[in-house]
Amino acid sequence: MHRITLFKMKKILLVLFSAILLAAGTLVFAVDQATTTTPKIDSACMKSAIDKRDTALISAFDTYQVSIKAALSTRQSALKAAWDITDKQARNKALKAAWQNYKTAVQAAKKVFKNAKQASWQQFSKDRKDCKISLQEDFTNSSIDGNL
Repeated sequence: MHRITLFKMKKILLVLFSAILLAAGTLVFAVDQATTTTPKIDSACMKSAIDKRDTALISAFDTYQVSIKAALSTRQSALKAAWDITDKQARNKALKAAWQNYKTAVQAAKKVFKNAKQASWQQFSKDRKDCKISLQEDFTNSSIDGNL
């Protein structure tokens, strides 16, 4: 009778030990899963933010190109007209004015484009935050468009 009791005790201890090991393994697995899974991202939100930013940049660039083309065309006409002036002083004055007007037009176009780029990137930054995307997940920044 003594042997049966000792045998039952060993069996109970073995079952308890196995249950503890199983519970510990499950806990470790659950903790591991919690730390390795990435939070769900809203890719549709980010795609919308990207579309919004890049559409604004494309539009700003189109406007910039139209402005530069107009400035070049105006300069071309003004310079050709200046060379039709026979009086040297008047011709020089017209040439200077043509170049100054061109310079002013180009500077204005650049300023408008720069402001539009900044505005589109600022809006994108806000939109990205609304999408709950951190800088660690999105590596973009406005400096890449600095050469536009």
